[in-house]
Amino acid sequence: MATRTSQPHASAVPHARVALFFLAASASALCLWQAATFKNIPPLASPSSTLVTPTPIPIPPTPPPIPAPPAPVLPPPDIVIDPGHGGSDPGRLGKDGQHEKKWALAISQALATQLRASGWKVSLTRDADTTVSLLDRSTFANQRPRLLLVSIHFNSGESAASGLETYFSWPRQPELMAKLHAAAGLSAGAPLPPDDSAALAASIQQAACAATGSRNRGTHNRPSLSVTSRTLAPAVLVECGFLTHPDEAGNIRSSSWRAKLVKGLATGITSWLAASGKSPSSSPPSPDNISGP
Repeated sequence: MATRTSQPHASAVPHARVALFFLAASASALCLWQAATFKNIPPLASPSSTLVTPTPIPIPPTPPPIPAPPAPVLPPPDIVIDPGHGGSDPGRLGKDGQHEKKWALAISQALATQLRASGWKVSLTRDADTTVSLLDRSTFANQRPRLLLVSIHFNSGESAASGLETYFSWPRQPELMAKLHAAAGLSAGAPLPPDDSAALAASIQQAACAATGSRNRGTHNRPSLSVTSRTLAPAVLVECGFLTHPDEAGNIRSSSWRAKLVKGLATGITSWLAASGKSPSSSPPSPDNISGP
């Protein structure tokens, strides 16, 4: 049996022609739409014609340097008077029941008054019956430059012991020695000559004994004394007499004898200052106390 080749249906040809017609019409319509849509869009300009040169931002001028704050103006160096003991620390007890702290304060206040009357500026580590530690006394003295420190005390001992003696401390405590080396421009291991504390002690000792007629017990170097060994300025401690000696205890109660003692102490201080080329401050004398009046 012969195989019959399949032929397309006669009606398929017209349908294909219709499809092609519509396809061509659609393409033509699309082209017309695109032409109508994009004909009014301007062409892209070249990049060189659209770039805007930015306006340069002005650089502000460099501000002038801020001046350094002025260095603090320190008051001129002054004299520090340190009344021994005070407050809860009565000090030594005399035969008459009087405590050392009372007489140390009385002598210190009178000495400060006399020195101020001569034009010197004076500070006291205490100006009342208050407790001030030994460390606070030397810390107060080291707050700023000082001319000197004099610590006022009274002695005690056997009833026969009498007289006046003055102490100084060299070398100072190690931490202060480093500062003294630096101030002198010396290395830590270089020899450092003693300060003028010994000369100050000798001047006060001689003048006070001459004014009061007290037995001269001399000057002594005691590096272990707390206040004098921790004070940067020349510093001495004066034992003004023995509270346990009958005659000296009576002298201390005498206002006239105390006036002689104060005059002698002031003479010793001002003589040493004059020999050191120091003169009274031009600023008005005023108290500068650690504990207040």
